[in-house]
Amino acid sequence: LASERQALRKRSVVALGNLMAVSPPQLYAYTMKMLIKELTTPNASVSQVRTLVQTVQCVCKCTGSRFAPHLPLVVPLLVTFAVSTEDDELRESCIQAFESFIFRCPKDIVPFVPEIGKVISEFLKHDPNYTYDDDESEVEEGANMDTDGGDTEDDDDETNEYSDDDDMSWKVRRASAKCIEALILSHRENIGDFLSKLGPLLISRFKEREDNVKWDIFHAYTAILSQIRSLIPNFSSITLQTDSEKGEGHESCGDVETVRIGGAVVLKSAASHEQIAVLQALDAQVPMLVKAINRQLRTKTLKTKQCCFILLTQLLRAYPGALSDQLHLLVSGVASAMSDRSSNTNMKIDTLSFLSVALCSHPPEKLHPHMSILVPLIVRAVSDSFYKVSAEALTVTLSLIRVLRPSHPSACLLDFTPFVSAIYDAVADKLKATDIDQEVKEKAITSTGLLIATFGDFLSDKLPACLPILLERLRNEMTRLVTVKALTTIVNSPLKINLGAILPDVLPLLAEFLRKNQRALKIATLGLLDSLTTKYAHGGLDGEGMQKILAETPALVTELDLQISQLALNFVADMMGTHPKLIPECLSKLLSAFVLLSQSSLLQGATLTSALNLLDALMRN
Repeated sequence: LASERQALRKRSVVALGNLMAVSPPQLYAYTMKMLIKELTTPNASVSQVRTLVQTVQCVCKCTGSRFAPHLPLVVPLLVTFAVSTEDDELRESCIQAFESFIFRCPKDIVPFVPEIGKVISEFLKHDPNYTYDDDESEVEEGANMDTDGGDTEDDDDETNEYSDDDDMSWKVRRASAKCIEALILSHRENIGDFLSKLGPLLISRFKEREDNVKWDIFHAYTAILSQIRSLIPNFSSITLQTDSEKGEGHESCGDVETVRIGGAVVLKSAASHEQIAVLQALDAQVPMLVKAINRQLRTKTLKTKQCCFILLTQLLRAYPGALSDQLHLLVSGVASAMSDRSSNTNMKIDTLSFLSVALCSHPPEKLHPHMSILVPLIVRAVSDSFYKVSAEALTVTLSLIRVLRPSHPSACLLDFTPFVSAIYDAVADKLKATDIDQEVKEKAITSTGLLIATFGDFLSDKLPACLPILLERLRNEMTRLVTVKALTTIVNSPLKINLGAILPDVLPLLAEFLRKNQRALKIATLGLLDSLTTKYAHGGLDGEGMQKILAETPALVTELDLQISQLALNFVADMMGTHPKLIPECLSKLLSAFVLLSQSSLLQGATLTSALNLLDALMRN
């Protein structure tokens, strides 16, 4: 460790750390005593202190909780070194040691967290060679940094080129960002304090000139959002959605006390005090956060843009609807990320992931003003040659369809007709293709089903060409399950789509599926049959195909699978009400299976209810 050769010192640090992991307690204590003694030696060189700090960090990383008793001696020493030294590499080593202490001794480090947090918060801003201009207009123009000599950085993309080759302050800032992330990830119980104290600091540092540091700052704020999502895993369970004007305050919903946070009304009885406080703090930071991200989306660095969209996606997962009043600021950034020739596939996928979450988590009326920009971008992405981009775009298309024509007519304020044809053409091209990835095939089928179910009245001229393709996919072993689900979506549509062109061919296939030894396929098929029986209004269910299906149902009524038994009983009961003339041929076998099931001690709950409903339908008909 005292060698003048740096390579030898590095190897010694690693070797000692691994030896300490298997050393007996007495030797461990003696070695730590010697290391601390060396650290406190006066007049030690900076390089020697740095090596000793790295050794202490390595020992902690290798030995974990065994290191905990030495924290009261080591942490104050390292804090003193970090604050008093002028050597940035020594500061970096001290902060990296703090990170290891936090991860490896999360409980024992708690008394030192305030002091460590204060130090790393200051060092996150440690950039002595640059002065950041706080004027917004200059920041937005990208001219936000001046050197000590008065030179101005005109291009954010050249921020890796320093006027001072000896400037190592970026290492301190990067180590601080990583240490902040470690604090956030290892102490979720303090997420409220971290959000209120570290959140604004991290947002203010998005302007960081060194890309590697900036990305770690993004990761740290994303860690805050992931911890908030863990704190509030099911946001919808504690809120009542409202379309009223955004504001904060206490309201009364009947006899239930609520509190408005942003666009959401939170039930005080369903949310803890901590959850409400965290949501209020996060909501207050959203405008500042979006403003900072909007600036970063104007840079040409792809990874910075990716970090922006990953962070925004996490924000919406932690706090759905957070961007209701900020979407207009982000649309141009989305368009740039999707249209820029320099954008790679990962950039497009992250942007589409954000769009998917944004479309799902905001009221349609907040999204409608941006459809003229977003729809062409999504349609173009569906046609992308790379399968992952196309698959993600098809996922977004599912959300887009629901936004264009919401299930509640009162929410539909948009003329969607200009967009329907373009969306259909893009999806249909993927539906027709046979030489594409399986994931794209399945999502194209799902999108087609929802598209017909939602816009079938506007696509009536397309159905004669589209429905036979779905029939072909139903015959294919690889796509039949997803096609059954797509047909169920179409049948359940309030538009009452006519499937007469393919129904005679579909029913025998469904009978065949009921014989297959594939549970998921049986469940999906019975769901489709039940929807056909109760909601399909165009006839065609009283022929030979339906008789074949009914002939397969007795074998499904068994105690070996109560869920399938329940679905089969529901289907037959519905058929008794709508097509009683088809029942007699299968009734004898069905009753035999029913009697066996009724004798089972497992018959209870929903399956028992379905069995009683079948008896009721039998008596009535």
